[in-house]
Amino acid sequence: MNVNDNQINEKTSTVKRTVFNSQTLLNQLSGNINLYKKILENFSNSMKKQVKNIELMVENKDAKETVAAGHKLKGAAASVGCNQLSDLAANIEEAGNENNIDEAQKLQTQLQPCYELTKKAIEEMLSEI
Repeated sequence: MNVNDNQINEKTSTVKRTVFNSQTLLNQLSGNINLYKKILENFSNSMKKQVKNIELMVENKDAKETVAAGHKLKGAAASVGCNQLSDLAANIEEAGNENNIDEAQKLQTQLQPCYELTKKAIEEMLSEI
């Protein structure tokens, strides 16, 4: 690889780490690749349902359930290194806590694109193992 290719890969890698930091979970598992892969697959499969649940709670203008759904996704995403998704879920949770459904609706419009980026980053990581 030449220097330009390395620079491109570093930039791509930095973007991926913003969406999905693979080292977060891998470090917690002491490098156990098989368990790492299984947990990521399970999270990836459940993530869509969690995102849909948040969308439904926000659409129903249910602040209490928006808080619960946002909190659940925030924690799950953070535990596997999906920092961007976790941060967005935390902001949705906070909007629900403040009973600010308008803000939750604005944030919810970012949820699907963030989910898609996260899913893609996880799929790419899983294909490399």
